[in-house]
Amino acid sequence: MPPHSLYTIDCGNGHCSVGLFSEGQLKEVCDFHGSLIPPEAHKQTIYSNVTNRESLPGLDAANFLAGGIFLGMPVHYAETVGTDRLVLAHYIFRGQKTRPTIIVDAGTFITVDIVTRDGFMGGVILPGVSTYMECFSLAQRLPSISKEKLFSLGPSSLGAHTTEEAMVFGQELMLKGFFQESLRSYQSYEIVLTGGWGGKLKNLLPGARVVPHLVHRGLEKAYQQGILS
Repeated sequence: MPPHSLYTIDCGNGHCSVGLFSEGQLKEVCDFHGSLIPPEAHKQTIYSNVTNRESLPGLDAANFLAGGIFLGMPVHYAETVGTDRLVLAHYIFRGQKTRPTIIVDAGTFITVDIVTRDGFMGGVILPGVSTYMECFSLAQRLPSISKEKLFSLGPSSLGAHTTEEAMVFGQELMLKGFFQESLRSYQSYEIVLTGGWGGKLKNLLPGARVVPHLVHRGLEKAYQQGILS
């Protein structure tokens, strides 16, 4: 693998990936494994880890949080906030020019966080798309739904005509109801979607902007600011 100026590791609840940056540009994102980053590059590596995994190479971005401040961004949340949420908020906070922003990170769980000029204002955590569907495994006779079928059955409706439709549409209606109700008071805010399911939620939030791999971009920005401060 060719040398890169920076490696970023996003170790989430369901997936761990590594981003490869060169001259500030994200060149590649792939699955993480320990041998991917050579020992001599550990000083040019930063990670976010929200799991119980103990050993990752490089700098823990959580170290930048101290006294309710994350690299100059006020954090109006407990010290237990996930590092991925911090780097997402910091990325938006540093690039924010006009509108406050709501970040929707749709992965194993869906986090919905608010960022304004006053800093990271907190948010909520919801079950992710696939996590929600896994709860149906508690029943003995409900079908297993493949990821490819989620958000692919057409407009959601209370009048579903199959068990499969009833399960898929039920989740879509719950998410649609949540977003419509919770975002009613935030119509002036920009909405940014990211995470593995971010693109799929675009149908529920048509005005949102989709930014892939935003945790990796946030880690790169945190590293650059952190080593210069």
